[in-house]
Amino acid sequence: MYFSAFPKITYSLDDGKTIQIVTDITKRVGFLSEFVKNYSYYDLYDIKDGETPEIVSDLFYNSTFYHWIILHANEIIDPRFDWPLSQENLISYCKQKYGGETEIYKTKLYTNAANYTVNSYRALEETSASDEIFLTFEDGTNFLLKDPPATLYPVSRLEYETAVNESKRKIKVPKSEIISAIQTNFGGLIAR
Repeated sequence: MYFSAFPKITYSLDDGKTIQIVTDITKRVGFLSEFVKNYSYYDLYDIKDGETPEIVSDLFYNSTFYHWIILHANEIIDPRFDWPLSQENLISYCKQKYGGETEIYKTKLYTNAANYTVNSYRALEETSASDEIFLTFEDGTNFLLKDPPATLYPVSRLEYETAVNESKRKIKVPKSEIISAIQTNFGGLIAR
């Protein structure tokens, strides 16, 4: 198992009344930057909806055991938040984060035709009479903008979170011929 290579430490869970020997989960090692940047060691893969690190490990290595190598190769510390959610889990996450079904469809931000986020323009009084547009942002603030770009596109909270989630789908999977070397080096480094 992954944590079997980690060193053990003594720790008290009850203010010093008893001492337990536990795995030191605070230890961390990672791949050398030269290794991470060298794409000859990897295959690129797009995670499909619902796939877990264990499923991807099984696809590439015929074993779920090496899921931790895939996580390390992509600098994923917490797969609950750094790995893409399934569509169903993403919608549940959004409802919880934003406060319900109707809230996830409210505008989070605006983008222009080049898909750049529109952050600021000169605000005018509501009674101003020039080329202007009235925007309502996620936090409820309203802005009347002068000289806005030709077209602004509202992006809902769900659309925004979907884009963030989708950006996590392309990962690097270390080639199977280097897995044993990674495992050996990891064991030596983590035990120090």
